[in-house]
Amino acid sequence: MIGDLVMELDKPIQELQRNIIQDILESIDEIYLKDKKRKETHYVERRSDPNTILTTCGEVNYTRTYFKCRNKEGYEYLVDKYAGITPGMRKSQDVVIKSIEHAVCSSYRISGENATNTEDIVSKQFNDFIKHFSLDTWSIITLIIAMLSCILFIFYFFSRSPKVKRTSFTIFILSFGLTFFLLFINFEIYNVQRNLEFGIVFEKAIEVNFEPNDKSEVLFEIHEGTKIQVIENFDIDWLKIKLSNGQTGWVIKNKIKII
Repeated sequence: MIGDLVMELDKPIQELQRNIIQDILESIDEIYLKDKKRKETHYVERRSDPNTILTTCGEVNYTRTYFKCRNKEGYEYLVDKYAGITPGMRKSQDVVIKSIEHAVCSSYRISGENATNTEDIVSKQFNDFIKHFSLDTWSIITLIIAMLSCILFIFYFFSRSPKVKRTSFTIFILSFGLTFFLLFINFEIYNVQRNLEFGIVFEKAIEVNFEPNDKSEVLFEIHEGTKIQVIENFDIDWLKIKLSNGQTGWVIKNKIKII
């Protein structure tokens, strides 16, 4: 279900990215048209030539101007030259890099070398990372980054300076991606917390044992009102608990009220 949600959310984002890239390319082309220095070196041969380039967010369609060099033989699309798009190029550099990364990943999947250990290490590091803050703190961070993304988009949309538009667009894309990453962290923490079980000690004092039996060593006592986390059930009489300071042990189940 979460995978379908991510895919559905990704579609309008990719469409927005394509529109922004098209807008930037055509804006740069317009700047070349009006540039006085350009008029000294090139003149317009024809306008609105269509082109399509494949990016990681899909096909970007845009139009550009075909210029003739005044001092030498040759024609060129100045906006393509500026963007690093060579004649006959159909895939952008990010697609090529993505394809290489995919090939490398596929190779590792086929070999299977240390795959399980690597996944376990990454998973542990990720879980340790998200535990740095509470769900409320992560939510506030996400909200701040999301607001920053909106402000950057407004800068990009209303600015007339190409430099400001490029800078705000780049930071907007980064902050927008970060927002979705933070939302993912929020969902992960929420799902973990939803599956946790907590209880309250409602007797004046109860003993916490090393093992789930009456003859086991008593580790310590906990008192009325102490909040505990239930981490394991054993038969019908015993619970393994964890305190906020990390201490663990076994207690008799009927002395704990689950909340």
